[in-house]
Amino acid sequence: MDPLSITASIIAVVQLTGVVIKCLNDVKDTSKDRAQCAIEISNVSNLLVQLMWRLEEGSSNEGWYAKVQALAAPDGPINQYMTALEQLQSKLTSDTSRRTNIGSVLSWKLNKEEVANILMRIERLKSLTQIALEMDHFKLSQALKADTTVIATAVVSLQESQVSEQYRATTDWLSSTDFPAQQSDFISRRQEGTGQWFVVSPEFTNWLRGTKQDLFCPGIPGAGKTMIAAIAVDHIWKTFQGDNVGVAYIYCNYKRQETQTATELLAAILKQLVQERPLYGEPVTALYKLHADRRTRPSLDEICTALRSVLINYSKAYIIVDALDECTDSDGTRSDLLLALRSLQANTSTSLMATSRFISWIEQSFQGSPVLEIQASEADVKQYVTGQLHRLPNCVRNDPALQTEIEDGIALAVDGMFLLARLHVESLRGKMTKKAIRSTLRNLPRGSTALNKAYDEAIERIESQLPEQSELAKTVLSWISYAMRQLTTKELTHALAVEEGESELDEDNILDMEDIISVCAGLVAVDEESDIIRLVHYTTQEYFEGIRETWNPIAQEEIASTCLTYLSCDTFGTGHCYDEAAFESRITQNPFLDYAARYWGEHALPIQQEIKGLALQFLCSMSQLACSTQIMLLRDSKYEFYGQDMAHGLTGIHVTALFGLVYLLKELIHTDENGNCMNIDARDSLGKTPLSCASEIGHEAIVKLLVERDDVVADSKDSHNQTPLSRAAAKELIHTDENGNCMNIDARDSLGKTPLSCASEIGHEAIVKLLVERDDVVADSRDSHNMTPLSWAAERGHEAIVKLLVEREDVVADSKDGHNRTPLSHAASGGHEAIAKLLVGRDDVVADSKDSHNKTPLSWAADMGNEAIVKLLLERDDVVADSKDGNNRTPLSHAAEAGHEAIVKLLVERDDVVADSKDGNNRTPLLWAARYRNVAVVRMFLRRNDVDPNSQDKNGCTPLLWTARSDYRRGDYRRKGSDQEATIRLLLEKGNIVSDSKDNDGRTPLSIAAEHGREGIVQIFLGRNDVDANSEDEDGYTPLWWATEPDNISWRPIFDDDVEIAMNGRKAAAKLLTDHLAKVKEI
Repeated sequence: MDPLSITASIIAVVQLTGVVIKCLNDVKDTSKDRAQCAIEISNVSNLLVQLMWRLEEGSSNEGWYAKVQALAAPDGPINQYMTALEQLQSKLTSDTSRRTNIGSVLSWKLNKEEVANILMRIERLKSLTQIALEMDHFKLSQALKADTTVIATAVVSLQESQVSEQYRATTDWLSSTDFPAQQSDFISRRQEGTGQWFVVSPEFTNWLRGTKQDLFCPGIPGAGKTMIAAIAVDHIWKTFQGDNVGVAYIYCNYKRQETQTATELLAAILKQLVQERPLYGEPVTALYKLHADRRTRPSLDEICTALRSVLINYSKAYIIVDALDECTDSDGTRSDLLLALRSLQANTSTSLMATSRFISWIEQSFQGSPVLEIQASEADVKQYVTGQLHRLPNCVRNDPALQTEIEDGIALAVDGMFLLARLHVESLRGKMTKKAIRSTLRNLPRGSTALNKAYDEAIERIESQLPEQSELAKTVLSWISYAMRQLTTKELTHALAVEEGESELDEDNILDMEDIISVCAGLVAVDEESDIIRLVHYTTQEYFEGIRETWNPIAQEEIASTCLTYLSCDTFGTGHCYDEAAFESRITQNPFLDYAARYWGEHALPIQQEIKGLALQFLCSMSQLACSTQIMLLRDSKYEFYGQDMAHGLTGIHVTALFGLVYLLKELIHTDENGNCMNIDARDSLGKTPLSCASEIGHEAIVKLLVERDDVVADSKDSHNQTPLSRAAAKELIHTDENGNCMNIDARDSLGKTPLSCASEIGHEAIVKLLVERDDVVADSRDSHNMTPLSWAAERGHEAIVKLLVEREDVVADSKDGHNRTPLSHAASGGHEAIAKLLVGRDDVVADSKDSHNKTPLSWAADMGNEAIVKLLLERDDVVADSKDGNNRTPLSHAAEAGHEAIVKLLVERDDVVADSKDGNNRTPLLWAARYRNVAVVRMFLRRNDVDPNSQDKNGCTPLLWTARSDYRRGDYRRKGSDQEATIRLLLEKGNIVSDSKDNDGRTPLSIAAEHGREGIVQIFLGRNDVDANSEDEDGYTPLWWATEPDNISWRPIFDDDVEIAMNGRKAAAKLLTDHLAKVKEI
């Protein structure tokens, strides 16, 4: 090595150290970690300067001199340290605002462990330098054999944390549901050692070892199904810790029916799968970019497509669904969820476990799958009771024999129901003598009625308390059982603090949560992580639904009055909040505001007359009403200015129309003593009238009341040109006046859509049925995109509406829209198997029709990964399995690009499919699969003799060359590089592969990988004898030139962060090439 090289390296490090320390000192932060990093980096610099002086003095110790030079070897400690400092400098100095962010990340985002890791790696180089200064070459030689990776891990941490904040915002946008918090709550309550029988059972262990497996775990109410699900999740995490295995779970809940849709539940699964692996998150980022600015939400199909794209990155995945019976199917949610999960299993290595009560429909859904019943084992019950003995009176704690009696007595009484064990322990807490304890044990409820008897006894214990305690318990339990959604502890405590007639909430009236829990006889629980207060079990809710109207008959009146009193507080008198920061502050500082604004009308519905005075006063107070409606209409997902993305200017009549409060609406439209009344046809800021609001939601009684009035324009149009009928869900809108005239029920909005089209798209079957039977409605009308109602229903998956429309003579079942796509084409791309089956079986439907791009339904199904529909279409003689679209791409080509392994297998094994067909750009299915690193599909093609691994497209690019580059449209720099390298290795293992092939510009795969900063791939190619590291392209440029040329921007990724990662990769690639060429020259 050149004697000057180590000196030059030290000088460069010292110069860069000064820049980095200045940046660290500029960070406006007093963190000890930041200061320590700056000090330690400075110490290393000082030691290196001393070493440089020692080198300049010269030495007769040639062995020492040679070993010191190893510190500056191409991949040695000084070089790694220099690279780390360069990357740290780029983070801190990119621009002023970013410097502050990175400083904040270093100080606040890195935890103690990460900071310790940085300091440890700095210390490593410092130790090596100190050893070098001792001039003991043997000792230095031994030290250099140790791991000399100095600071690379710290840089990776900084790179990851740089995007973490934005990425967290993206995943929170995807789903606001926090199932991991619930998991933490559940597992924290686990009595150590319980549930072990489940994880060691043959059924569970076989499910865990397999792929694409189902495990159905039914159990009676209170058997402990949710706890077992949490134990299963925890066990899977620990079993596969560090492996490329995905784990996601959902806890269904009867209190979340409103937000518990198939789309939301699957979005929550998707969020979990990408949350801890940002490199797999490109599909979610793409959804965010598509929808966030438009303020729309992803559809079910979009979520499913994203899930498939994410799951194929995992070697295998496990999805656990708890309490499937608490997921309603009245609107098809449960069916849609299971259908989507089955589709994911077909296309990915995903296994599914579900718990549920014994419900025949759910049991049938898992027919043929392994079944493991969940029930409270005697050992688990005794273990649980043992852990609760410390909560019992001293007479128990001081008597081991009595403790054994309690354990045995409760274990005998529960009969497989874990919930009873909890209730029975609770029933012993107030018994102060051994005699009372034993008497209670003898009389513990048993048999089929045991649970209700246990609840009855809990109510008796509540009513035997002091009157104030008993009344508080009754109020709390009423609030929780009547609540329209789960309540947080702050929401409940603030609600309980509201005082009748007061215009402000007195915080001195807020109760302590421990006091609230203590009076409820063990019937409520608080989830610490999610801060939710709830009843202990679903059966507790069922019990109270049976008794609450007699136990506390004025509960709804008290709840509605509390909400209205709170909303009428003076603090909300400023009305609609136009400042986003102030709006956020209003929500934070008033925890009960969200619930009160959204649900007061639901509680008021059955008792409108009783709360008339409070309600009318509030509805006529425009300022407080404006504050309430801003919250009421707020979307669940957050985005920029989300607090202003709703109508304002709503009147009290709008609000009663939205809630369906007929009595209160009638009271509002009465004239006062001066003959004045509220404008019944007033418009909000979006031009909507109360009639429009009621029509959209479907409050038929309100619609009927309004449409019969002379002062209501039944055919008024809002700012979107939609009439009340366009939004309707009520037949009262379709009526004639005294002259036989009626509103135009086939009117078109700004997109040319009729009410029938809108109803078909949304899925209002009853309205569709009502409209198509009328002579003045065109059942096959076309909107501005030539889409018919049938096309909309087929695209959105509304099977019943498709059946209704397609059987009519005035509806063309195979109509073509503006892109020549048929209803079958839409159903095929959307994955709606039942609709596709219905349409494809008709004589008047062309199963292989081509759209404007010559894509057939089969092509669409293959492209979108809908395996069942692909199978359905392939079974037909009139479907060409190898049809070519406008770019000569086949269904196989589309499936290969998307990585749909099962569909590729279906197609490629057919005699009528050309496995190596070329499209309009001469690209083969193998090339498409390689381009997008679909490893399993590439492997499938390479095993075939009829596929050429060296085929070139019009640009002369081979599959190998395409794999070496990055595809910026898909945010490839954010994806894990292992798939790309695995694909490269697969191709290079093929015996006849040309690893140094050139495209039309003379570029080789090595040249492309070097340009794109693919360090790992460059290393793979340099390790081969058949690759020329110094080959020149048509312009005379070598791979090294492409790695170092600063002005070349043709390769730049879309995202700025990706550019930085790629630039660092190019530096690493350039170094590899330089070292390789130097070695070759030496040889």
